[in-house]
Amino acid sequence: MEDWTATLCERLQERDESEKKLKSIIDSFHLVSQRTIDAETRLANNSPQDQANQFASLQAELANKKDEIATLAKRVDSLSVDQTSASKYIKQLEAEVIKAAELLKQYKESSEANALKAQRLKDDMLVQEIHMNLAEKKAAKLQEENEALVNRWMQKAADEAERMNDANAFLHSLEKAKQNQSHR
Repeated sequence: MEDWTATLCERLQERDESEKKLKSIIDSFHLVSQRTIDAETRLANNSPQDQANQFASLQAELANKKDEIATLAKRVDSLSVDQTSASKYIKQLEAEVIKAAELLKQYKESSEANALKAQRLKDDMLVQEIHMNLAEKKAAKLQEENEALVNRWMQKAADEAERMNDANAFLHSLEKAKQNQSHR
């Protein structure tokens, strides 16, 4: 960006210098005009030889000034062309700036939308994590309850087996006692 601004500043300075030079030409032209008027007045009062010398001097000065004017006119034309190309370049850069601003706006909008999506995703992940934690706690509780139920059932089954064993042992001892009595 600094490149085009530096170029623009240079060209504007050149244009200002050119205009200053034109001012000096205009001032010089007025000065020559005034000198011409003064010379004509003096010519009317001077001898023919002095008048011829002054006239020749003024013509030479006028020719020099015309050359200066022609040179400066070429310079003005050149600066005008430079100014036109600088204006085109500035318009091109302005178009690029507008395009870059639009791209930046689109990028910001896209970034904001992505940030919103990311936030929603984080929220969903947090909800899922909470659900998972609750499910894990429920599963752990059910596991404990299941283990307690299995332990109670196993204890009950063991108690029943022991009672059955005791009952069988009692019946067995009764049968033995009956057999012993019947054998006697």
